[in-house]
Amino acid sequence: MDSRRPAAILLENVVGFATSNNGADLYTTIATLNAMGYTCDVLLLDAKYFVPQSRPRLFVVGFQVALPDAMPWTESRIRPSWVIKFAQSHPGLMMQSARLQTPDRATETIQAVLEQFAPTDEIWWDVSRMAGFLSSLSPLQAGRLETMRRSLITTAATAYRRTREGRAVWEIRRDSISGCLRTARGGSSKQSVVLAGQGTVRIRWMTAREYARLQGAPDLKFGQVSESQAKFALGDAVCVPAVAWLAQRYLVPVSRTRVGPHEMAETYA
Repeated sequence: MDSRRPAAILLENVVGFATSNNGADLYTTIATLNAMGYTCDVLLLDAKYFVPQSRPRLFVVGFQVALPDAMPWTESRIRPSWVIKFAQSHPGLMMQSARLQTPDRATETIQAVLEQFAPTDEIWWDVSRMAGFLSSLSPLQAGRLETMRRSLITTAATAYRRTREGRAVWEIRRDSISGCLRTARGGSSKQSVVLAGQGTVRIRWMTAREYARLQGAPDLKFGQVSESQAKFALGDAVCVPAVAWLAQRYLVPVSRTRVGPHEMAETYA
């Protein structure tokens, strides 16, 4: 693109990108961006800061104009120790760390995004599927579910189907947020909603609308897309408010060559 290259670039990937090929992939990415005139920053941002979903993602930010008051590489929630170690281990790379205030964790729980269905709705699993779920639980998981069932209030949790030692098992999250959404295919990608309390347990698959809410797009229109197609697409999507935060707090200000990181905070406080 030569002179038409954008002032700022944002790359997103799973956290494992940092260690793929023993870190060579991340190194090559930054070195290549450096060769095109971009200084780079690396940070980790989790969707749980914005929505009730655990979804850590690695972001590489490239900018053509060096930050006028970049901060030292300091460990934080958005720059964990491995980011600091990577930056310090490669002094030959053009890298800078912007001054960004770490976002607070969202206060919403999974309960806030769930669609409401009557206990008799066909969406809830039948006796046979419920029996399969229960029989797959380890003693720890079974105890977790029993605690929920005995509670005087009905609470919600999410559960993943995983493969352990060649056997499909279900694991219930012990916190009040969703696990990381994935494409809705295969064993470990399946995520269900567990609703339990007052002596009852109900289980169902998570819906596409709940996927959209967990990705920060509650009003997304599906059109003619099927439920499974929507979940497949949303499972691989980026979390909208996480990217919006990066755009507002980082990409837009750094694209203005005269705006430094301190002014970022003032502009987007």
